[in-house]
Amino acid sequence: MAEHFGGFPLGASQFAGGGFVPSPAPGADNAYGGSAQKASRPMSQTMRDVTVRQLISAESSASGDNVFKVDGVELTTFFIVGRIVNRMDSNTTLKLKVDDGTGVMEVVYFMDGDGDLVNPSSRDWVVNSYVRVCGSMRLQDQQKSMMVFNIKLVKDFNEVTYHNLQCIFQHLHLTKGAAAPPAAGPQPVFPASVPAGGGYQGAASAAGHGDMSKLQGDVLSVYSGAIPDTGLHVDEAFSRLAARGMHITRQQVVNAVEALTNDGLLYSTTDDHHHKPTAM
Repeated sequence: MAEHFGGFPLGASQFAGGGFVPSPAPGADNAYGGSAQKASRPMSQTMRDVTVRQLISAESSASGDNVFKVDGVELTTFFIVGRIVNRMDSNTTLKLKVDDGTGVMEVVYFMDGDGDLVNPSSRDWVVNSYVRVCGSMRLQDQQKSMMVFNIKLVKDFNEVTYHNLQCIFQHLHLTKGAAAPPAAGPQPVFPASVPAGGGYQGAASAAGHGDMSKLQGDVLSVYSGAIPDTGLHVDEAFSRLAARGMHITRQQVVNAVEALTNDGLLYSTTDDHHHKPTAM
């Protein structure tokens, strides 16, 4: 008999996603909740891959009306992936119902001040298409819904399997702890290389985000600083980075912002050039 997790078969490929940040072991002083002795500290910022069934069964937290716990850990920013089964447009919002095979969740995407969608890709969010949604949960009239930061159309169904596995991995990691580390072995030695030219040379990754380049980490740090309520313009982000002495081009910053938006770390506000971080 096939095993199940979160309402779906382990072998099924009904989900999509990415951008997961591996968590340390539960109980440690970490972004996934911390130890019991530190339960009174402010809510940590998390980024999780979850199923709709997990959201439906999420427990309310003492931290606030719109704070919920999944696997005993407070949930802030999260990803779901599924098929759009209904779309309803209005003057102020776009409401989608997303079915991931474990349940149906209503996701709410707000229009800008002129009644237009901020994201031009919204025309592709049609019924029966698969999407990866980043957002946070809200409770209104005893009904749970998802406030959207970013929606990405799923084009490669390898993302489906990836999100499926991430949901399982994170659930097991938070409820049963991290796997034992592999036995130490000889470490390969690589020859040192000298970067050519005077352009920006990013490191392989930024601390805390496995797939994030050094440039993306620097860009995210700018958006995480003091920015206007309407978000930071990409030109201002470029200027701030240049003021740090970084030899980069505007296009590199634009590409980094786009990558961070696709990963759910930034979201657009008044237009495609203004963004804010999802975790603030």
